[in-house]
Amino acid sequence: LSFPAAISSRSAVMLALTVLVLLPLCSMKSLAPLAKFSFLGVLSNVFIAIVIAFRSLDGSYRAGGALAAAAPAAAEFVPFTGSPWATVADPGFAVLLCMLSTAFIAHYNAPVFYEELAPGPDGRKDGRFLLVSVIGFSIAAIILSTVMSCGFLTFGRASLGLILDNYAATDRLAVAARIAIVVSLTTTQPLVFFSLRRQLVDLFGHRGAELAER
Repeated sequence: LSFPAAISSRSAVMLALTVLVLLPLCSMKSLAPLAKFSFLGVLSNVFIAIVIAFRSLDGSYRAGGALAAAAPAAAEFVPFTGSPWATVADPGFAVLLCMLSTAFIAHYNAPVFYEELAPGPDGRKDGRFLLVSVIGFSIAAIILSTVMSCGFLTFGRASLGLILDNYAATDRLAVAARIAIVVSLTTTQPLVFFSLRRQLVDLFGHRGAELAER
């Protein structure tokens, strides 16, 4: 399908998503209605991990594979002759640590999650909050580890910063995974914005509270 550039450009699509999807979601006064959208984002991430794991096992991107020729860069594997200390000393390892440190950032919404969490039978929230935190971070760790390890096992040193960019444009599963990451980002943005809005409301005091209630 061909559409005019005015509505099919990257900027136009982002503007439409912002106005029609993100703005209504970010305008919600409570995190409770966002639960279903957040769950959709989690399912999208699980789907992406499954696609990447499947492609690492089916051999489509190995030499002579069905999709190897269509990939932006051929998989590259070389024997590792260094030591573990050499790996730690490599500048790229510092980049990995930075990525891992931001992968689990959720502290800015922790007070809101605790506040809106339903108490247990004893009327306390501490135990339930600990359980939810452990389960949430464990699922995130499994998803991130699967994407990182299986992506590298598929493309080796040719792996790009965004691993989905390594997959062929004709790979239907990869196309579906790219759509899934859009869904994930769209459903996650309101959670990040919610914390920012709350901080701004607190900054402006009573006036901010009045505006938030409108």
